[in-house]
Amino acid sequence: MEFGFPPVAESARRSLAGALQLLSDTEGRFRFDSLPPGDYRALASFDVNEIDEELMEASQAAVIHAQASQTANIDLPVWIAPW
Repeated sequence: MEFGFPPVAESARRSLAGALQLLSDTEGRFRFDSLPPGDYRALASFDVNEIDEELMEASQAAVIHAQASQTANIDLPVWIAPW
């Protein structure tokens, strides 16, 4: 499963050079290390190769707030693309 994690704020998108994407492990777990504090949108899907603003809106991606030195667990529903 692929996960996307783009920052909501434009300044954070620039500092990270866009959205972060990764594949989960066999248990569906994923980890993003060293995220700057701020709000991020999170999306889990088998159908997504590239993440953009239109996709995040269409999927109604969850907004997650990350704080400095924080570890957080989140449960995400798997989004299935309508195409």
